[in-house]
Amino acid sequence: MIPLRVVTINDEHPDLSRREMHRVCRASHRAIGVKWAVDLLPEHFGQGAGSRFGYEPRTHAWNKRKAALQRQGKAVGGYGDDLVFSGRLRDQVLLTARFNIDAYPSRVTIRMSGPAYFTMRPRGKHTRRIAQEILAMNGRHERLLGDAGERGFEQELRKVRQERRLRKVTTQG
Repeated sequence: MIPLRVVTINDEHPDLSRREMHRVCRASHRAIGVKWAVDLLPEHFGQGAGSRFGYEPRTHAWNKRKAALQRQGKAVGGYGDDLVFSGRLRDQVLLTARFNIDAYPSRVTIRMSGPAYFTMRPRGKHTRRIAQEILAMNGRHERLLGDAGERGFEQELRKVRQERRLRKVTTQG
């Protein structure tokens, strides 16, 4: 399992209780997690992802072996698909990340599972590199995540304020 943690800093709203502020922050973090797992994570497995995210270049031997296995039908993905060999890593990570998003008032945690070599524990250079490459972000991703968090924050804030207005309505009989 590889955890991805995103932490945000939100200003306090003086008109919100602590519980309401936690609810709004949790919604913001959930929006960030969903954006990353559904929209941004798949970009790591496409053509040219290595240059966009700064992956270490694959060796000539690795590319040669992959091309030979592709001809035999045992490898998927093209020459520029650095993280896709058999497709097992891609399929497992994309599926598990989408359904394991835990949002808290102070952070979002996305748990991803994959093959045995997908780990952050240093068992060798290869295992560290794969996990770090999947977690890599660029400036565009940071902006998109910030925008998603802001939208989630504002939507939940409107809901909280709407519920407050509804609680104040009383009927006289």
